[in-house]
Amino acid sequence: MRRFLGGTEKIRKEIIMTTIKSFREIYGKNLSLITLSKEYLDDMWEYSKEPKLYEFFEYKPFTDKKELNKYFLKIEEKSKKINCNYWFVQENISKKVIGSMNAYSLDPVRNSCMIGFAISPHFWGQGVIDEILELIIKELFHYYNMNRISAVTYSSNTRCIKKLLKFNFQIEGNLKEYYKDYNGIRHDATLLALTKKSINEI
Repeated sequence: MRRFLGGTEKIRKEIIMTTIKSFREIYGKNLSLITLSKEYLDDMWEYSKEPKLYEFFEYKPFTDKKELNKYFLKIEEKSKKINCNYWFVQENISKKVIGSMNAYSLDPVRNSCMIGFAISPHFWGQGVIDEILELIIKELFHYYNMNRISAVTYSSNTRCIKKLLKFNFQIEGNLKEYYKDYNGIRHDATLLALTKKSINEI
């Protein structure tokens, strides 16, 4: 049985490696999703030191650039894998980076993936999330041929949940004690998903 499962997993990995497309930058009207680069670490530090950003994160706010650099190297390494990518969110006019977006658990066999994002609190309520969600949804459905996009967030993160519902994501369930924050407190999570069949023109 172990041999059979191992062989199946090997075949699955080979299929993924031959069918996955390379991640690319995505350009929108006001914002773009660009490749991670240390060139933008100062911009990243500017929004990463905002305590408000960490309201629904499991880790503490960064206290210095050294910590931020370690985190950057970590997500940069993750982006080298075939099933995960991080982009910086950049304003087209100013060229300033104001957040990040990621797609992960990308499975071209099942045509599914998950997404996450973090935007500088200074830009909340300015339509940034609307534009980047539109960009990533179109990219994942049309370029990567995804059939299902999922997202998980704190059940108390009503702003994010409402935004995803606006883009026709559907709530699929509540994950009990899914998160554990840096104070050791556990939190429920809400699972949402969007399928190609269910979307309207966006």
